[in-house]
Amino acid sequence: MRLYRKSMLFCIAGGFGVVNAQETSKELSEFSGLKEKTSYHVRISADYLYWKLSEDIPSIGNCTTSDTTLGLNDTAITNVFSGSSVPISINPGYKSGFQIGLGYDVQGWDAWNIVAGYSWYQNKSSNSITAPSNQSFVIGSVFTPTKFDGRLILTQDLFSSFSFDYNSVFLALKKEISVKNLEAGIEMGLRALWMGQKLDITSPSLSYIVPSSSFFVVNEGPFVSGIQQKSWGIGPQFSLNANWILPYNLKILGSLGFSTPYTQYTTQKSFAATFESRVNTSVPSYSTLRAITETSLGLGWDMFFGANHSYYLNLAASYDFNVFWNYTSIGNMDTTGNVYLQGLNLKAQFGF
Repeated sequence: MRLYRKSMLFCIAGGFGVVNAQETSKELSEFSGLKEKTSYHVRISADYLYWKLSEDIPSIGNCTTSDTTLGLNDTAITNVFSGSSVPISINPGYKSGFQIGLGYDVQGWDAWNIVAGYSWYQNKSSNSITAPSNQSFVIGSVFTPTKFDGRLILTQDLFSSFSFDYNSVFLALKKEISVKNLEAGIEMGLRALWMGQKLDITSPSLSYIVPSSSFFVVNEGPFVSGIQQKSWGIGPQFSLNANWILPYNLKILGSLGFSTPYTQYTTQKSFAATFESRVNTSVPSYSTLRAITETSLGLGWDMFFGANHSYYLNLAASYDFNVFWNYTSIGNMDTTGNVYLQGLNLKAQFGF
Protein backbone atom coordinates (compact mmCIF):
# COMPACT_ATOMS: atom_id res chain seq x y z
CA MET A 1 0.00 0.00 0.00
CA ARG A 2 1.45 3.41 -1.04
CA LEU A 3 1.21 6.00 1.68
CA TYR A 4 2.16 9.66 1.68
CA ARG A 5 4.04 10.87 4.74
CA LYS A 6 5.63 14.17 5.64
CA SER A 7 9.10 13.42 6.82
CA MET A 8 10.18 14.82 10.16
CA LEU A 9 13.76 15.82 10.68
CA PHE A 10 15.05 16.78 14.09
CA CYS A 11 18.15 18.89 13.83
CA ILE A 12 20.29 21.01 16.06
CA ALA A 13 20.53 24.38 14.40
CA GLY A 14 21.57 27.37 16.48
CA GLY A 15 21.48 25.12 19.54
CA PHE A 16 18.03 23.51 19.00
CA GLY A 17 15.82 21.39 16.79
CA VAL A 18 13.35 22.49 14.11
CA VAL A 19 11.04 19.88 12.66
CA ASN A 20 10.79 19.73 8.86
CA ALA A 21 7.58 18.36 7.38
CA GLN A 22 8.16 18.56 3.59
CA GLU A 23 5.79 16.27 1.65
CA THR A 24 7.46 13.12 0.34
CA SER A 25 6.18 9.89 -1.22
CA LYS A 26 7.51 6.50 -0.15
CA GLU A 27 6.70 2.92 0.76
CA LEU A 28 6.13 2.38 4.50
CA SER A 29 5.24 -0.69 6.54
CA GLU A 30 1.53 -1.24 7.18
CA PHE A 31 2.04 -1.05 10.94
CA SER A 32 3.02 2.61 10.73
CA GLY A 33 -0.63 3.63 10.93
CA LEU A 34 -0.23 6.61 8.56
CA LYS A 35 -2.91 7.65 6.11
CA GLU A 36 -3.01 9.68 2.93
CA LYS A 37 -3.00 13.38 3.63
CA THR A 38 -2.81 16.75 1.96
CA SER A 39 0.13 19.17 1.99
CA TYR A 40 0.89 21.73 4.66
CA HIS A 41 3.51 24.43 4.46
CA VAL A 42 3.99 26.20 7.82
CA ARG A 43 5.46 24.73 10.99
CA ILE A 44 5.95 26.26 14.42
CA SER A 45 7.82 24.64 17.30
CA ALA A 46 8.55 25.27 20.96
CA ASP A 47 11.20 23.55 23.10
CA TYR A 48 11.63 23.37 26.84
CA LEU A 49 15.29 23.04 27.85
CA TYR A 50 16.69 21.71 31.08
CA TRP A 51 20.41 22.14 30.51
CA LYS A 52 23.46 21.90 32.71
CA LEU A 53 26.19 24.49 32.28
CA SER A 54 29.82 23.58 32.85
CA GLU A 55 33.03 25.34 31.90
CA ASP A 56 36.77 24.81 31.96
CA ILE A 57 37.18 27.32 34.80
CA PRO A 58 40.05 26.93 37.29
CA SER A 59 39.08 26.50 40.91
CA ILE A 60 38.44 29.66 42.94
CA GLY A 61 41.10 28.50 45.35
CA ASN A 62 41.89 25.69 47.77
CA CYS A 63 40.75 24.86 51.29
CA THR A 64 44.03 23.89 52.86
CA THR A 65 45.64 23.16 56.24
CA SER A 66 46.73 26.35 57.95
CA ASP A 67 48.90 27.33 60.90
CA THR A 68 48.00 29.68 63.77
CA THR A 69 51.31 31.50 63.30
CA LEU A 70 50.70 32.01 59.60
CA GLY A 71 52.37 35.16 58.33
CA LEU A 72 55.09 35.26 60.98
CA ASN A 73 57.73 33.15 59.26
CA ASP A 74 58.58 31.21 56.11
CA THR A 75 57.78 27.85 57.75
CA ALA A 76 54.15 28.84 58.32
CA ILE A 77 53.82 29.87 54.67
CA THR A 78 55.22 26.50 53.57
CA ASN A 79 52.71 24.64 55.76
CA VAL A 80 49.81 26.15 53.84
CA PHE A 81 50.89 24.47 50.63
CA SER A 82 52.17 21.21 52.10
CA GLY A 83 48.98 20.29 53.99
CA SER A 84 45.83 18.62 52.69
CA SER A 85 44.14 20.69 49.96
CA VAL A 86 40.63 20.57 48.44
CA PRO A 87 39.81 22.68 45.34
CA ILE A 88 36.78 24.98 45.60
CA SER A 89 35.06 25.26 42.19
CA ILE A 90 32.04 26.85 40.52
CA ASN A 91 29.22 24.40 39.69
CA PRO A 92 26.12 26.19 38.32
CA GLY A 93 24.10 22.97 37.74
CA TYR A 94 20.87 22.61 35.72
CA LYS A 95 18.59 25.50 34.75
CA SER A 96 15.63 25.96 32.38
CA GLY A 97 15.61 27.64 28.98
CA PHE A 98 13.49 27.72 25.83
CA GLN A 99 13.67 27.65 22.04
CA ILE A 100 11.19 28.60 19.35
CA GLY A 101 11.27 27.76 15.64
CA LEU A 102 9.48 28.58 12.40
CA GLY A 103 9.62 26.69 9.11
CA TYR A 104 8.13 27.18 5.64
CA ASP A 105 8.02 24.70 2.73
CA VAL A 106 8.73 26.69 -0.43
CA GLN A 107 6.83 25.26 -3.40
CA GLY A 108 8.92 24.54 -6.48
CA TRP A 109 12.23 24.45 -4.64
CA ASP A 110 12.72 20.67 -4.91
CA ALA A 111 12.12 19.98 -1.20
CA TRP A 112 14.25 22.90 0.02
CA ASN A 113 12.75 24.69 3.00
CA ILE A 114 13.36 27.90 4.94
CA VAL A 115 13.81 27.51 8.71
CA ALA A 116 14.55 30.05 11.45
CA GLY A 117 14.73 30.00 15.22
CA TYR A 118 15.74 31.62 18.49
CA SER A 119 17.11 30.09 21.71
CA TRP A 120 17.50 31.55 25.20
CA TYR A 121 19.26 30.11 28.25
CA GLN A 122 20.32 31.67 31.55
CA ASN A 123 22.07 30.18 34.56
CA LYS A 124 22.70 31.82 37.93
CA SER A 125 24.20 30.35 41.07
CA SER A 126 25.70 31.41 44.39
CA ASN A 127 27.76 29.62 46.99
CA SER A 128 28.81 30.24 50.60
CA ILE A 129 31.60 28.25 52.23
CA THR A 130 33.20 28.46 55.68
CA ALA A 131 36.52 26.76 56.23
CA PRO A 132 37.02 24.42 59.24
CA SER A 133 38.74 25.94 62.25
CA ASN A 134 42.09 24.37 61.36
CA GLN A 135 41.94 25.34 57.68
CA SER A 136 41.87 28.42 55.46
CA PHE A 137 40.93 29.20 51.90
CA VAL A 138 43.84 30.14 49.69
CA ILE A 139 42.40 32.39 46.98
CA GLY A 140 43.46 31.29 43.50
CA SER A 141 45.99 33.58 41.84
CA VAL A 142 43.78 33.86 38.77
CA PHE A 143 41.40 36.07 40.79
CA THR A 144 44.10 38.47 41.91
CA PRO A 145 45.66 40.91 39.44
CA THR A 146 49.33 41.04 38.54
CA LYS A 147 50.03 43.67 41.19
CA PHE A 148 49.30 41.08 43.91
CA ASP A 149 51.04 38.08 42.33
CA GLY A 150 53.41 36.29 44.66
CA ARG A 151 51.52 37.34 47.78
CA LEU A 152 49.38 34.94 49.76
CA ILE A 153 45.66 35.72 50.18
CA LEU A 154 43.74 33.71 52.80
CA THR A 155 40.24 33.79 54.23
CA GLN A 156 37.90 31.76 56.46
CA ASP A 157 34.63 32.65 54.73
CA LEU A 158 34.20 32.69 50.97
CA PHE A 159 31.16 33.80 48.94
CA SER A 160 30.78 33.48 45.18
CA SER A 161 28.10 34.33 42.61
CA PHE A 162 28.05 33.38 38.94
CA SER A 163 25.76 34.35 36.07
CA PHE A 164 25.60 33.15 32.46
CA ASP A 165 23.43 34.46 29.60
CA TYR A 166 23.12 32.90 26.15
CA ASN A 167 21.07 33.96 23.11
CA SER A 168 21.19 32.58 19.58
CA VAL A 169 19.31 33.13 16.30
CA PHE A 170 19.63 31.41 12.93
CA LEU A 171 18.24 31.43 9.39
CA ALA A 172 18.87 28.49 7.08
CA LEU A 173 17.86 26.41 4.06
CA LYS A 174 17.17 22.72 4.54
CA LYS A 175 17.14 19.83 2.05
CA GLU A 176 15.82 16.36 2.91
CA ILE A 177 15.75 12.90 1.40
CA SER A 178 13.99 9.64 2.35
CA VAL A 179 15.10 6.08 1.67
CA LYS A 180 12.78 3.34 2.98
CA ASN A 181 12.71 3.73 6.79
CA LEU A 182 15.55 6.24 6.88
CA GLU A 183 15.02 10.00 6.72
CA ALA A 184 18.02 12.31 6.35
CA GLY A 185 18.57 15.98 5.79
CA ILE A 186 21.22 18.66 5.46
CA GLU A 187 20.95 22.26 6.57
CA MET A 188 23.06 25.29 5.63
CA GLY A 189 22.61 28.78 6.98
CA LEU A 190 23.79 31.73 9.05
CA ARG A 191 23.93 31.97 12.84
CA ALA A 192 24.45 34.77 15.37
CA LEU A 193 24.92 34.36 19.13
CA TRP A 194 25.57 36.43 22.25
CA MET A 195 27.15 35.15 25.48
CA GLY A 196 27.74 36.98 28.75
CA GLN A 197 29.34 35.76 31.99
CA LYS A 198 30.12 37.29 35.38
CA LEU A 199 31.87 35.78 38.38
CA ASP A 200 32.20 37.59 41.74
CA ILE A 201 34.12 36.35 44.78
CA THR A 202 33.93 38.12 48.15
CA SER A 203 35.12 37.62 51.69
CA PRO A 204 34.34 39.73 54.80
CA SER A 205 37.65 38.91 56.49
CA LEU A 206 40.75 38.55 54.38
CA SER A 207 44.30 37.87 55.54
CA TYR A 208 46.65 39.49 53.07
CA ILE A 209 50.30 38.57 53.58
CA VAL A 210 52.81 41.10 52.28
CA PRO A 211 56.45 39.97 52.06
CA SER A 212 59.13 42.46 53.15
CA SER A 213 62.89 42.26 53.34
CA SER A 214 62.96 40.54 56.73
CA PHE A 215 59.45 39.29 57.65
CA PHE A 216 55.83 38.92 56.52
CA VAL A 217 53.19 41.50 57.40
CA VAL A 218 49.54 40.37 57.74
CA ASN A 219 46.85 42.87 56.76
CA GLU A 220 43.17 42.11 57.33
CA GLY A 221 40.01 43.41 55.72
CA PRO A 222 37.25 42.66 53.19
CA PHE A 223 38.02 41.30 49.75
CA VAL A 224 36.17 41.35 46.43
CA SER A 225 37.20 40.07 43.02
CA GLY A 226 35.11 40.18 39.86
CA ILE A 227 35.58 38.90 36.32
CA GLN A 228 33.19 39.71 33.48
CA GLN A 229 33.20 38.56 29.87
CA LYS A 230 30.90 39.41 26.98
CA SER A 231 31.04 38.12 23.42
CA TRP A 232 29.03 38.04 20.24
CA GLY A 233 29.62 36.22 16.98
CA ILE A 234 28.21 35.53 13.54
CA GLY A 235 29.09 32.86 10.98
CA PRO A 236 28.02 29.87 8.88
CA GLN A 237 26.43 26.75 10.30
CA PHE A 238 25.87 23.26 8.91
CA SER A 239 23.92 20.31 10.28
CA LEU A 240 23.22 16.71 9.33
CA ASN A 241 20.13 14.87 10.57
CA ALA A 242 19.07 11.23 10.43
CA ASN A 243 15.86 9.61 11.72
CA TRP A 244 14.96 5.93 11.76
CA ILE A 245 11.24 5.13 11.49
CA LEU A 246 9.82 2.68 14.04
CA PRO A 247 6.33 1.14 14.46
CA TYR A 248 3.44 3.19 15.85
CA ASN A 249 4.66 6.51 14.43
CA LEU A 250 7.81 6.48 16.58
CA LYS A 251 11.24 7.59 15.38
CA ILE A 252 14.80 7.53 16.68
CA LEU A 253 16.19 11.03 16.18
CA GLY A 254 19.83 11.99 15.75
CA SER A 255 21.66 15.12 14.63
CA LEU A 256 25.11 16.65 14.36
CA GLY A 257 25.70 20.38 13.88
CA PHE A 258 28.79 22.51 13.33
CA SER A 259 29.25 26.27 13.16
CA THR A 260 32.22 28.64 13.00
CA PRO A 261 31.19 32.12 14.21
CA TYR A 262 33.60 35.02 13.96
CA THR A 263 33.51 36.19 17.59
CA GLN A 264 34.37 39.44 19.34
CA TYR A 265 35.22 39.52 23.09
CA THR A 266 35.17 42.20 25.78
CA THR A 267 36.60 41.07 29.14
CA GLN A 268 37.29 42.94 32.41
CA LYS A 269 38.85 41.81 35.68
CA SER A 270 38.85 43.84 38.92
CA PHE A 271 40.08 43.49 42.50
CA ALA A 272 39.51 45.61 45.62
CA ALA A 273 40.45 45.49 49.31
CA THR A 274 40.21 48.03 52.16
CA PHE A 275 43.94 48.04 52.79
CA GLU A 276 44.88 48.47 49.12
CA SER A 277 43.66 50.80 46.40
CA ARG A 278 41.37 49.26 43.81
CA VAL A 279 43.07 47.55 40.88
CA ASN A 280 41.27 47.23 37.53
CA THR A 281 42.63 45.10 34.72
CA SER A 282 40.95 45.22 31.31
CA VAL A 283 41.70 43.24 28.18
CA PRO A 284 41.07 45.20 24.96
CA SER A 285 38.35 43.91 22.67
CA TYR A 286 39.58 41.30 20.20
CA SER A 287 38.06 39.13 17.49
CA THR A 288 38.78 35.55 16.49
CA LEU A 289 37.24 32.50 14.85
CA ARG A 290 35.61 29.95 17.16
CA ALA A 291 34.05 26.52 16.61
CA ILE A 292 30.81 25.05 18.01
CA THR A 293 29.61 21.43 17.80
CA GLU A 294 26.06 20.38 18.71
CA THR A 295 24.75 16.83 18.96
CA SER A 296 21.41 15.35 19.89
CA LEU A 297 19.90 11.88 20.32
CA GLY A 298 16.27 11.20 21.18
CA LEU A 299 12.88 9.67 20.45
CA GLY A 300 9.96 11.28 18.60
CA TRP A 301 6.30 10.58 17.86
CA ASP A 302 4.06 12.24 15.28
CA MET A 303 0.50 12.10 13.96
CA PHE A 304 -1.76 13.71 11.32
CA PHE A 305 -5.30 14.87 11.96
CA GLY A 306 -8.07 17.14 10.73
CA ALA A 307 -9.86 17.17 7.38
CA ASN A 308 -7.75 15.32 4.80
CA HIS A 309 -5.12 14.96 7.51
CA SER A 310 -3.97 18.51 6.79
CA TYR A 311 -2.59 19.13 10.31
CA TYR A 312 0.53 17.66 11.81
CA LEU A 313 1.65 17.20 15.43
CA ASN A 314 5.09 16.10 16.57
CA LEU A 315 6.35 15.44 20.11
CA ALA A 316 9.99 14.65 20.84
CA ALA A 317 12.37 14.19 23.75
CA SER A 318 16.13 14.26 23.28
CA TYR A 319 19.42 14.72 25.09
CA ASP A 320 21.53 17.60 23.78
CA PHE A 321 25.29 17.92 24.12
CA ASN A 322 26.80 21.18 22.85
CA VAL A 323 30.44 22.29 23.04
CA PHE A 324 31.63 25.86 22.50
CA TRP A 325 35.32 25.31 21.88
CA ASN A 326 37.75 27.77 23.55
CA TYR A 327 34.87 30.16 24.14
CA THR A 328 35.63 31.35 27.68
CA SER A 329 38.50 32.96 29.53
CA ILE A 330 36.40 33.78 32.61
CA GLY A 331 38.73 31.78 34.84
CA ASN A 332 42.06 32.79 33.31
CA MET A 333 42.81 35.97 31.39
CA ASP A 334 45.72 34.37 29.55
CA THR A 335 44.13 31.11 28.38
CA THR A 336 40.77 29.91 27.04
CA GLY A 337 38.50 26.99 27.96
CA ASN A 338 35.42 25.25 26.64
CA VAL A 339 31.78 25.93 27.52
CA TYR A 340 29.42 22.92 27.71
CA LEU A 341 25.61 22.99 27.55
CA GLN A 342 23.95 19.61 27.91
CA GLY A 343 20.66 18.15 29.06
CA LEU A 344 17.03 17.47 28.28
CA ASN A 345 15.14 18.97 25.33
CA LEU A 346 11.33 18.53 25.16
CA LYS A 347 9.77 19.64 21.87
CA ALA A 348 6.25 20.23 20.57
CA GLN A 349 5.74 21.10 16.89
CA PHE A 350 2.61 21.89 14.91
CA GLY A 351 2.22 22.03 11.12
CA PHE A 352 -0.61 23.40 9.00
